[in-house]
Amino acid sequence: MQPNDTAQLCRLFSKHPELITALCEHYPWNSELLGQFEAPHLLDWQNLSGNTHLLWTDELIECYADKWDWWLLSSNESLPWNEALIEKYKTKWVWAYCEADPRLMNRRSPLSKPYKSLSSNQALPWSETLLERYAARWDWYALTYSETLPWSEAIIDKYQDRWSVWKGRKLTGNWYDELKWHWEGLSANKHIPWTESLIERHKDKWNWGALSGNEALPWSDDLLEKYKDKWEFSLLNVHAISSMEVLLERYANGKNSFGNEIYIRNWAGNPSLPWNETLIAKYQHRLSFSRFSSNENLPWTVELIDRYVDQWNWDGSGFGLSSNPALPWSDELIAQYADKWLFDELSLNEGIPWHDELINQHADKWDWKQLSKNTAVPWSKTLIERFANKWHWNQLSLNPIVEWDVSLLNYADKHHLPVEWANLNAAAFFQSISPETLISLGRSK
Repeated sequence: MQPNDTAQLCRLFSKHPELITALCEHYPWNSELLGQFEAPHLLDWQNLSGNTHLLWTDELIECYADKWDWWLLSSNESLPWNEALIEKYKTKWVWAYCEADPRLMNRRSPLSKPYKSLSSNQALPWSETLLERYAARWDWYALTYSETLPWSEAIIDKYQDRWSVWKGRKLTGNWYDELKWHWEGLSANKHIPWTESLIERHKDKWNWGALSGNEALPWSDDLLEKYKDKWEFSLLNVHAISSMEVLLERYANGKNSFGNEIYIRNWAGNPSLPWNETLIAKYQHRLSFSRFSSNENLPWTVELIDRYVDQWNWDGSGFGLSSNPALPWSDELIAQYADKWLFDELSLNEGIPWHDELINQHADKWDWKQLSKNTAVPWSKTLIERFANKWHWNQLSLNPIVEWDVSLLNYADKHHLPVEWANLNAAAFFQSISPETLISLGRSK
């Protein structure tokens, strides 16, 4: 960063102090820099707590123990996790994301996934000993989705009294005891050492829809046949079948053990099944083309789209052709069916080979809010300035692919564009700031 850039950056931070909030989320701070920063009142400790780039040490955690957001710290996988650290702060960690924890009351999660907590942290030194030591504290619901727990049939059996579904009700009394294993999470977990005996032993407890899509099961024709009255065929994983033709011949015209016809209409939406044009033609009157429309694993060609042009779901509210990234997208295909596409869904489609002139050609049709989110657009300062009055700048601020720099920030500031300064998703830009410049930013406050 040039000296002139440093001066401009100081001016920007002075005019938009909320940039410090974004800096706290993305900058690789260390204990020394935090101590030297001369505007500590502007530091955002929530964002610092969730910062995965920060140079975490035991000493740093202890030094600011009264400032951290322990909920975000609990789910931060970049901490130097060990059993001693867990024990030292066992009364501070948020073991379960639950409304019964008073620290989380009236707080909206800033995280992308629900139930983030210590229990969902994949970076912990998971072991049977650790699991047993804090058995009364874990959120067993979150544990069912764990990829790093040392899964075994013995663990599942040992804690089977906790394998009841928690439905998110308001908990009372000892709420930790009410956070139980969740069979849907277990059923979908690919890291469990699945065996036929395990499936049989708990056959009345599994979520068979989730189990059907689990590629880690010991799939075989015999397993498929044994539980044919339980599988959700519309979710069946490709590893479950020896051939698509055999699957359809065996079950498409058959009945399950209850005497009910096996319903194949929704199989069309299963991206794991290896459909081909012959099978689509043969079973077209029994299959849902609405489901087919969102299936990314069809053998998509322009000819296939033409052949069933009146059967596709063109405006599927997120589940139609317009949002399917697997189509053979081209300028010509978009133009050919311009009167059928749902352009707000096209705007977010990352399978389209985006370029500046395509954007310009349909400038009056795009949903610019959706387009501003699209990470497949070839973002450049030229493109952004060309359509500056059309972008949704709050969405553009959150787009991780936009390459922010001092020049682009100055442009936005000069034209009073509504940038989300506090939430600017510009990790590479913030991380390019030198420690010396960082200290200067603190002094400018």
